[in-house]
Amino acid sequence: MQQQAGFTLVEIAIVLVIIGLLLTGVMKGQEIITNAKARNIENSFKQVSAAIYTYQDRYFALPGDDKKATRFGTSITKGDGNGKIEGKFDSNSQSNESNLVWLHLRNAGLIAGAKDDYTQPSNALGGIIGISSENFKGTFIGFTNIPGKVATIIEAHMDDGIRKSGSILAEPSGDFYEDGEIYSLYFAM
Repeated sequence: MQQQAGFTLVEIAIVLVIIGLLLTGVMKGQEIITNAKARNIENSFKQVSAAIYTYQDRYFALPGDDKKATRFGTSITKGDGNGKIEGKFDSNSQSNESNLVWLHLRNAGLIAGAKDDYTQPSNALGGIIGISSENFKGTFIGFTNIPGKVATIIEAHMDDGIRKSGSILAEPSGDFYEDGEIYSLYFAM
């Protein structure tokens, strides 16, 4: 009698278990990476907030709005001192207070960078970090290029989970985040 070549049920079951374990490991790895990205954005918000509050404590003015910023040198552009950081958070104009923020923070030694650099820093997800008092009540820190999965985690950790309410707002607006979408998040200070 000839034996038939092939796999036994036990061999097939072992292969399926191994494939299942590999898929589980890959999915868990992706979850860990997504959570790390969310933590990075959260930590960036905390660091920038701390720098702004330290500047306010030290100089009694908002960075960017500081009308006495020439304390760092006569070539340093100063703000108007009205208590607001004017200009769009993602502006590229060196004359906007929203860009002067970074110049003032760098000159005060509160964030890294060249002392003549007006540009917004990049965030871990390839977007920018910006600061402004326009469009929302009070001053906010904005982050661009945030995937929906990351935004959902940040909302769950730091806010109410709804993108159009609470202390974190998002564009485009709506109720909940979609996994395949990219958002700008605005953290109230």
